[in-house]
Amino acid sequence: MEHGLRPTPMANCISRASALVVDVGPTVQPWGTQTLRGFREQTEPLDSVLHHQICLIKTLSTPQSIWYLACIMVPKPSETELHQSANQISDFQLIHIKASVIRVDMREQNEVVFKLTGESINSLIKYHESSNCVGIVAKMQQQARNDRMRKKVREDFLQAIKEFVYRTNVSALKGLEEDGAGELLGDDSEKVKRIILGMMESPDGTSGISQLS
Repeated sequence: MEHGLRPTPMANCISRASALVVDVGPTVQPWGTQTLRGFREQTEPLDSVLHHQICLIKTLSTPQSIWYLACIMVPKPSETELHQSANQISDFQLIHIKASVIRVDMREQNEVVFKLTGESINSLIKYHESSNCVGIVAKMQQQARNDRMRKKVREDFLQAIKEFVYRTNVSALKGLEEDGAGELLGDDSEKVKRIILGMMESPDGTSGISQLS
């Protein structure tokens, strides 16, 4: 029996690069040059806009170029009327929100755009399914109506979380590391938390959605 070939790291890198859109504009801001020079080899030229663009694409297309956006603490799903000891840390679990950069626009919007990794999407979907199944069963008695509601909530959230992206000022790339990874700090991280939690709490799974046009 033939087995499908697994994508190689090089193939993944090429795929990431083809999906990434980088436009540094007509000129490069000084902090951009300083950030890239901090970890690129001295032999790599950075004396033109094109060189900066190539360097950014190369850096943000590596398999390691995953950004840590936030960490949310959520109640563990339970079959009982829940969290009677809600102040106990054991009643909660952590979900780490990670993403990759899919767009850098320094020409018009002056923004960087992040899309959640498959791992983060799957973790959020798994938690959403388990927590909402418990909540809906507890509140609804009619099985047929319960099944329809559960299916609708699940479908809405699946679409919402898969389409979710986060935009912020391009200066967030000041935290870019050598392997293309990075971390959102301060207000940006808190905003990601609020949006994700809002999506999970909303009945239609669409609260706080940020989408690419």
